[in-house]
Amino acid sequence: MAISVSVGPVALVTMKRTAEFGLRAGIISAITVAFIDTIVAVFILLGIHSSLSPFTHIPREIHFLGILIIFVYGIYLFTKKIKPEKILEQPLKKHFWETIFFSFANPSTYLSFGVIALLLTRFLRVSLFDRIELIVGFFAGAVFWWLSLVYITFKNRNKISTEHLQKGVGVLIMIL
Repeated sequence: MAISVSVGPVALVTMKRTAEFGLRAGIISAITVAFIDTIVAVFILLGIHSSLSPFTHIPREIHFLGILIIFVYGIYLFTKKIKPEKILEQPLKKHFWETIFFSFANPSTYLSFGVIALLLTRFLRVSLFDRIELIVGFFAGAVFWWLSLVYITFKNRNKISTEHLQKGVGVLIMIL
């Protein structure tokens, strides 16, 4: 669970979504983030990432393009006017795909798992079974963390100004 706890752009967007669109949107975001983070954990902790050479040496131009897209999204959130929407008419597919994009674009996930994988495989020589056990434990902890974040945000959404939250998320995404 400690690996999943973050105050990065993914957590902020998930909180914004929950406050603005309701519990279903937050749950979709939470489960999607936990799933994507677990996929990253599998690739890194089992060493699969090292056999995918096109993904280990991504050109700077691609990194810059990703940064630019996320920065522009931050500007979009900061300037977007909030419209009251009916909970039943939520764009659930949009929440799912945006969450996938932000999860894959979040460098803190890769850094966390990279450090853990280095410790487990290079220094401690932890067995494959133990690494698989760690992945299962991570998934359970990630689901618990993200659903807790969504629940707390949903219960307190009347206290949160969605407009201020969105502007804050936009600024933080641009900074991060």
